[in-house]
This record gives sequence, structure tokens and C-alpha cells, in this order.
Amino acid sequence: MGMDAIFLGQAQKQARIAQANAASATDWAKYAQQLEERLREADAALAAMRKLKDVAIAELTKVDPRHYLTVQNNRQAIVDAAYDAALSGRTAS
Repeated sequence: MGMDAIFLGQAQKQARIAQANAASATDWAKYAQQLEERLREADAALAAMRKLKDVAIAELTKVDPRHYLTVQNNRQAIVDAAYDAALSGRTAS
């Protein structure tokens, strides 16, 4: 009877470990789904901002074709500075 109790104890321990692993896997799967949703939302926001930028630049070009922001390199410099600042945790000026 002593060996049966040992095997039962080991089996119960393994079952608890398996349950904990299953719960952890479920938590990670939920987290991955949340990240995927946030990525889809970020992609949608980026597409919307690109469209808005395109429309704004088109209108600005009609009003002032020589405006600083009608030049792609000038816009890119602004975007690069803001991007770098955001990655480093600073605010772009």
C-alpha cells in the first residue's frame, strides 16, 4: 500500500503541474490575442493618419505649392524626429 500512496502522490503532483501549465498557456494565448488586436488597431490608425496626411498635403499644395511641408524630405525629418523621440521616451519638439 505504501508504493500506491507514493505513486498517487506523484500523479497528483504531476496533475497540478499540468493544470498550472494549461492555465499559463491559456493566459499566454489570451495575451497574444490582445496584442494582435492592438496591432490591428494600430495598423488601422496608421492607415487613417496616412490618408489624412495625403489629403492635407494635397490641399496645402493647392494653397501654397512652395510650403515647407510640401517637400517629402522636410516631412520625413519631422516624422523621424518624432519617431526617435517616442522610442526613447522623450517628447519631440
